[in-house]
Amino acid sequence: PELADVYTAAGCLVFPSRYEGFGLPCLEALACGCPVAAYSNSSLPEVVDGAGELVADGDADALGAAAAKLAGVTDRPWRPGIERAKEFSWRKAARDTIAAYKSVAK
Repeated sequence: PELADVYTAAGCLVFPSRYEGFGLPCLEALACGCPVAAYSNSSLPEVVDGAGELVADGDADALGAAAAKLAGVTDRPWRPGIERAKEFSWRKAARDTIAAYKSVAK
C-alpha cells in the first residue's frame, strides 16, 4: 500500500520523537486525516497546533493515553488535521524563506 493509504487507515500516528527538524511525518498524517499524538518539543507544536495531542517531552504514559484517546475518535477523516495541513506548502515555505533573507539583507 501507499503511505497515504496507511495513514488514512490508521487510528492515529504515534510520534515519539525527542527532536525534529520539522516533523514531516506528522504533517503527512494530518494531511491524510490521521490524528497525531506526539511529544511537545522542537517544531511539533507548530506543525500539530491543535490538530492532535501533544504531551510533555518524554512522558511515555501520557503519549500512550493521547494515542488511545485519538484512536477512539470516530470522526474520520480527522478534519482538524486536514485543515491544519492546508496551512503548509512548499510555495509558502519558499516565500517565507525569501522574505527572511530579504529582511536580513536590509
